[in-house]
Amino acid sequence: LSERTGVNREELQRWRYAAGQSGADIGKLEVGIKTLSGYMDDAMNGSKKATEAFEALGVSVDDLRNKSQEEIFTEVMNALADMEQGAVRNAIGADLLGRSYTELLPLLNAGSTGMQELKDRADELGLVMSEDAVIANVQFGDTLEDITQSFSGIVRSLTNSFLPLMQQFADFIITNMPSIQKILESVFGGIGDSVAAILPFLMSLIE
Repeated sequence: LSERTGVNREELQRWRYAAGQSGADIGKLEVGIKTLSGYMDDAMNGSKKATEAFEALGVSVDDLRNKSQEEIFTEVMNALADMEQGAVRNAIGADLLGRSYTELLPLLNAGSTGMQELKDRADELGLVMSEDAVIANVQFGDTLEDITQSFSGIVRSLTNSFLPLMQQFADFIITNMPSIQKILESVFGGIGDSVAAILPFLMSLIE
């Protein structure tokens, strides 16, 4: 997700916690960041609508060229959070964040200070792993996946080795199914008769 959005791993964890506390999820943030990225490109390529949307939040085209996507996302979120609620904010937010804007409204309504407090809370609770820790966890997860796949390969090899015998057994069952059915009916019928015979005796003992 960090590689897809251009936001560093630690900051994404803070945003994830803040969004979760407001009823949204990380997926909505990803949609918002990607939509914002598209609008940044439009503004830098001369789109008047995109440029005006950013300027309404105090973000210039020079900012878009000189700041990281992470910095622009934070600035946009803070500016929207501190903007007066109403049609103007809704229009700009919907343009810059796309369909995720509505989902992120509860978070934005906390204001920039409230959002920062939520992000800080993630650190206080020990929910934010360092960049190195995230990378180490990913590497370990990949190693476990390699081990799992290797064992799966061993199982498949063993299965393939026994497959001819298993096929012969399956063919035998299909070919002799009528006889097998008669045998099973006889066996279970005998068991049923035995139970029926002994049941009155057992009931008399209980009584």
